[in-house]
Amino acid sequence: MENKHGSLMIGEGVKIDGNIDLSLDVHVFGTVNGEIKAQDVFVGESGVVNGIIVADNIEVRGQVQQTIEARQTLIIKSTGRVMGNIVYQSLEIENGGTIDGKIDKYNAKREKETLIATKPTEDKI
Repeated sequence: MENKHGSLMIGEGVKIDGNIDLSLDVHVFGTVNGEIKAQDVFVGESGVVNGIIVADNIEVRGQVQQTIEARQTLIIKSTGRVMGNIVYQSLEIENGGTIDGKIDKYNAKREKETLIATKPTEDKI
């Protein structure tokens, strides 16, 4: 992801408990326990996000546990793990990347309301 407007970098070994709401790019190599709203979000291989991510472009090489809303592009690399629902405009998943959740195409006309991840329910026959 190209850095055009500045960025916040959360280094490996750093832990943040709380929400991040910026008009900058966010690079996560540590752990974030909270929601991230940013221009673009990059989760590195050592990165863990336990919370919702909302951004234009999102790349996941690490682990995300909650809903992801990518208004433009979502890329899940081979080391990426997503445990939660995904809303995307454009989606790319490398061989080895995993998703455990519901996948929906982003509709720009819908309200700008983030979906809350829910556990899948078992259907009884």
